[in-house]
Amino acid sequence: MSNKNIALLLPGISRSAKLCYDSLEKSILNNFNVDIFVHTYSQSNISVDENHSEYENSYNELIELLSPKEIVVEDYFEVREKLRQKLACLHKVTAIHPMRCISSFYKIEKCFELLNNHDIEKYDFFVRARMDILYEDRLNIDNINIGEIYIPKPCNKKTIFENGYYKSYSGDYMEQYVMDHFAVGDYESMMKYCKCYSNLEFLCNQRKIPLHPEWITKQNLLASKLEIKRFKFDYSLHRRPVI
Repeated sequence: MSNKNIALLLPGISRSAKLCYDSLEKSILNNFNVDIFVHTYSQSNISVDENHSEYENSYNELIELLSPKEIVVEDYFEVREKLRQKLACLHKVTAIHPMRCISSFYKIEKCFELLNNHDIEKYDFFVRARMDILYEDRLNIDNINIGEIYIPKPCNKKTIFENGYYKSYSGDYMEQYVMDHFAVGDYESMMKYCKCYSNLEFLCNQRKIPLHPEWITKQNLLASKLEIKRFKFDYSLHRRPVI
């Protein structure tokens, strides 16, 4: 086990958290000293029309499963209007599901802000991940440099559907974007990475960048003058289709 201390940020809906937990243990939790920070919704999955939701993982189940250093749980439908107002201020929306995109950036930033309540000096590195990631590699942070953000390389594997779940990978086209599932960096780098929500008006309205999750993620990093490093780290998103 490494003596490195990691703050693991898990923002967003919890989806397949229980199903993916064993892989999280093998990839990260068993290999570093990890504190987990969660900023999630009480709904585990939200449909395209945003009127149907699932409650697969309860607050108590997440606490028992993840033993988070800090956890915040919001009701999506209570913050939805704020997210809609944010979306209404933006130009050139190309995201297939723009509210999901806005919501994702919101939760990422709110999750990072949880660190303000803790001693950040104790952590060597900061990891942003998701609760529905099924890890296929052990995380290696031996070559992480200060002032850079590390993003997994795209994987050529195809999305499959089995046992009621989609198992999806990022494809070749992601070389021109930045997949917004997983990132590793120091505190300053991760703070810039997690600022998409606050920077949306600047990116979409002033720089005329379309609201597209992977494109916004990359352009936010470029605007922040962060060097993007790609590293081999295979994983998939494991999730059930929403109704």
